[in-house]
Amino acid sequence: MTVAYRVLDNGLRARKNCVMLEPDSEKNVSVLIVDDDPDAVANLQALLTQLGYKTRGFVDPQEALQVANTSHFDAAVVDYRMPGINGLQLCQQLKQIAPHMSLALHSAYLPDDQEARCAPCAASLLAKPLDLEALISFVESAR
Repeated sequence: MTVAYRVLDNGLRARKNCVMLEPDSEKNVSVLIVDDDPDAVANLQALLTQLGYKTRGFVDPQEALQVANTSHFDAAVVDYRMPGINGLQLCQQLKQIAPHMSLALHSAYLPDDQEARCAPCAASLLAKPLDLEALISFVESAR
């Protein structure tokens, strides 16, 4: 079965407005999603779950940290701009908790020097609107 994803109004975007993706129920990758926008969390979870990934989503970074302390995640997709703790700070803390975890910051508001700032926690950068191919490539690399 092939699933087509079109442009979504919350910032997710497929290249050329539509990308065909094959769901795979055999994937064994768990993804932590953290964004202060509940719609963004819900949409990312729905997309990644449909494609066969295990997901947990949070709008509260502190709650995500608590769960990350007791649960295993292969990857995390974290919004940069959030109240209280920004995505870079959250990625740094996640890397201390789980050094194996692949991390990606995503935002429309990434500072110019963000690549250098991400180096200590080895976080990838995913710009908003989020390119689905880049997202899936990132998640697949966490296997």
